[in-house]
Amino acid sequence: MKTKKALRDLTAEKFGRLTVLYRAETRGKNVDYVCECECGEFPTVRGQSLVNGDTRSCGCLSKELTSVRALRHGCAAHGERKASPEYAAWLRARTRHEGVNADFPTWYQQVGPKPIGQNALQRKVDGSFAWI
Repeated sequence: MKTKKALRDLTAEKFGRLTVLYRAETRGKNVDYVCECECGEFPTVRGQSLVNGDTRSCGCLSKELTSVRALRHGCAAHGERKASPEYAAWLRARTRHEGVNADFPTWYQQVGPKPIGQNALQRKVDGSFAWI
C-alpha cells in the first residue's frame, strides 16, 4: 500500500515574481495556489509548477523578455513612441529607390545620424545617400 506524502505548504513563499497567498481548491490530484505577481495580477498556479520553476510569473515576464529580444535597434515606432527620423528615412528610401536592401543598422552606419536643420536624404550618383 502506498503512503501519502505530506504536502508542503507553499504559503508566503516567493517563486520568481510570484508570492503564494493561499491554497486554492484542489482539482483532482493537483494542488493549486493563488499567488500575487509583482505586476499586480492574481494567477492560480499549480504547486508543482511553482516548485519546479516552470511558472515564475503571471505571464508578464514572458512579455517583457520577448519585447527585449525583439528590440533590434530602438529606432522603430513602438507603442506611443514615434520612429526616429533616420528610421523613417530608411523606410522611405526602401520604398522609393531600388537597391536599398541593407537592414537598418547597416544602412544607418553608412548614412549616419540626421544633422540639425537637414530634413531629407538625397541619393548620390554612386548609389549612396546623404542628408540635405
